[in-house]
Amino acid sequence: MHKIHFFRHGQAGTRDHYDTLSPLGIRQATRLGEYLARRKVHFESAWMGGLERQQQTAHLVKNAYQRLGVPFPELELDPRWSEFDLYAVYQSIAPQMSQADSWFRERYQQMIEELKNPEAAVHRHWTDCDKAVMQAWLTGRFEIDAETFAQFRARVEAALATCCSTPVQGNAAIFTSATPIGLGVARAVGLADGKFSNLVEALYNASWSILRIRRQEPHLFGFNRIPHLDEPELMTFR
Repeated sequence: MHKIHFFRHGQAGTRDHYDTLSPLGIRQATRLGEYLARRKVHFESAWMGGLERQQQTAHLVKNAYQRLGVPFPELELDPRWSEFDLYAVYQSIAPQMSQADSWFRERYQQMIEELKNPEAAVHRHWTDCDKAVMQAWLTGRFEIDAETFAQFRARVEAALATCCSTPVQGNAAIFTSATPIGLGVARAVGLADGKFSNLVEALYNASWSILRIRRQEPHLFGFNRIPHLDEPELMTFR
C-alpha cells in the first residue's frame, strides 16, 4: 500500500501573470514545506507538473526540508500533472459564447475592463464568466483550438494510473493544480464529471490532499488540508 500526496501550488500572480507565485504564494508554499519537514513526513518520490507555479511550489517545499535537515527525494517532472490552459480555453470559447449569448457578452466585456486594474478583485475571484467558460469546456459545447476537457481528463487519468500501478511503497508527493487534484479525488470517491468542479472550487492554495492506493485503486484519505496556514490572510482560493 502507498499514498499519493497532492499539493496544490501557492497563490499565483494576477491573471496576466498567472504562471508564477505571488509573494503570498511563496509564503504559503514555504509554510507547507516547513510544516511537513518538522513533522518528518517522508516521501519516496516527488513529482511536479510542467508549469512554473507548480515547480516553484515544489522547490520551496524541498528547500524547507533541506534547511531543516530532513531528506527529500529528487524532484521529477511529469507534464501530465499540468493544469489546463484557461487562457487558451478563453481565447477559443469566449468569442463564440459572446456571439451566442448576450448575457455572457456583457459580463465578459465588463471583466475585460476590470482586468486592466492589477489590483481589481477579479484577479482573485472565480467569476460568472469563468464558470460559464468552464461549463462550456466541460461539456464540449464549442469547437476549440486548445486542449479539450476529454483530452485533459485522459492525460490526468493516465498520470494517476501510473502512480496507482507503481510497486513502490510509501509516500509520493505530487505538486500540481486544482483541476488535476479535483479529478483525482473525484475518481477516488466515484464523483461524476458534472460534479467534480465543486471540489476544484473548494481547494485552498497550497492545500494538501491524500489518496491511499489499494490494489491499484485510489481511495480518499484526506482532502484540502491546510494545518500549515494558521492565519486568515494565508487562506486563499485564487
